[in-house]
Amino acid sequence: MKMTRESFEKGMRYAKATHAIEGIYLIADEEELLWQHASGQITDE
Repeated sequence: MKMTRESFEKGMRYAKATHAIEGIYLIADEEELLWQHASGQITDE
């Protein structure tokens, strides 16, 4: 499923906040991989 950068950023803000409550933090490289997957640049295969 492809998404826009704007909707990805909105979702990431929510995900980062809820994960931070649990003490889980993403590094920039992980966020970039998530963006590449969300935008269709890489696939599950």
